Amino acid sequence: MPVTTKKDKRIHGYGMKSIQSAVKKYNGSVVAGLKNNWFEVKILIPLKQETVKTDHMGKR
Repeated sequence: MPVTTKKDKRIHGYGMKSIQSAVKKYNGSVVAGLKNNWFEVKILIPLKQETVKTDHMGKR
């Protein structure tokens, strides 16, 4: 994880760099912005796809 750039290393949270780094590791995406006076972060991380046998109706 990235290291904080704040003077007081004890007082910090998880920053956007840390979030972006973790999401990038798993081939995901991060979108952040302001919406209706709310700070909004959307994180998408793909899941591994399972092979599931189904019949012609899509039932397992």
